[in-house]
Amino acid sequence: MRRILIALSAVSVLAVAGCSSTGTATSSPTSSPASSPASSAASSAASSPASSPASAADSIAGVTVTGDFGSEPTVSVNGVDATQTQSATLIKGDGAVVADGSKALLDIYLANGTTGQKAASTWDQGAPSSVDLVQGQVFPEFLNALKGATVGSRVALVAPVSQLWGPQGNTQLGLSATDSVVFVIDVLSTPPANALSAPQGTTQSPPSGLPVPVVKSGKVTSIDFSGAPKSPPSKLQVVTLIKGDGAPIRKAAYATVNYFGEVWGSPTAFDESFTKSPVSFDVGDGHLIKGWDQGLVGVTAGSRVLMIIPPDYGYGSTAQSSIPANSTLVFVVDVLGVG
Repeated sequence: MRRILIALSAVSVLAVAGCSSTGTATSSPTSSPASSPASSAASSAASSPASSPASAADSIAGVTVTGDFGSEPTVSVNGVDATQTQSATLIKGDGAVVADGSKALLDIYLANGTTGQKAASTWDQGAPSSVDLVQGQVFPEFLNALKGATVGSRVALVAPVSQLWGPQGNTQLGLSATDSVVFVIDVLSTPPANALSAPQGTTQSPPSGLPVPVVKSGKVTSIDFSGAPKSPPSKLQVVTLIKGDGAPIRKAAYATVNYFGEVWGSPTAFDESFTKSPVSFDVGDGHLIKGWDQGLVGVTAGSRVLMIIPPDYGYGSTAQSSIPANSTLVFVVDVLGVG
């Protein structure tokens, strides 16, 4: 899917912090799946993985962090050791373990460990960042702090600024080489480790007059518009074709999917993954087109859905490489796993 990445300030925050965002736009559907995308009203019902406070021993001397997981923390400092790296799990989540070399959807707060002043925060941008936890793309200290972390956890990291950015410090973040930096990291999601290979659930009977997926050997190969009206509907629709009984997609969570997308009435796909490999997208956090971002929240793993996305929920008046301006998009999406 072409991932229409919106230029988020948090991306630059993570880049400055040594983290690499996955926000590079490609020619397939994703963030906005130039293809990517969404629909129903079930989004507000989704909840994040449960988490529990860590013991008092799981702390860093001189650093006090308050606030609930998922909300911007309040950080105060008093006598932080600016000469060594330290990390601690402040809240222990009971979700999946973030695998080495995997991605993670993170909210990150940075503070000056000398003054306690906030330096940057993904909460300020209104969306978390998808980060590749790969050697050479993020600080080793950051990787080590998240090693073995579980979804739903809040992790704190303190490190000398000079160790991360060298003797020049980081003027953009207001950090001098003699300061320490405090990271507070909420682990929101990671791509599912054991995704299905195909939808798995109960077949539903959709309303008449809709486009119909053409399926061969379990794979969507085209979309049949012969029984649908010439003019597309004006409202976003998400129609369940197969109802899976797995976990629902939460807001700001990864989902592994296969998808097939056509412009309404078109004989050919503008993008699809069935002839390639399933892909993982972070859903519901503003990184995908509005149709996907809204419509997929609440859809359960194992489901197949038909998504009809009017222009204002897709790419609007902006043409894409194979999508004319003001197009209504039709997707068939198989939700194979939720992270």
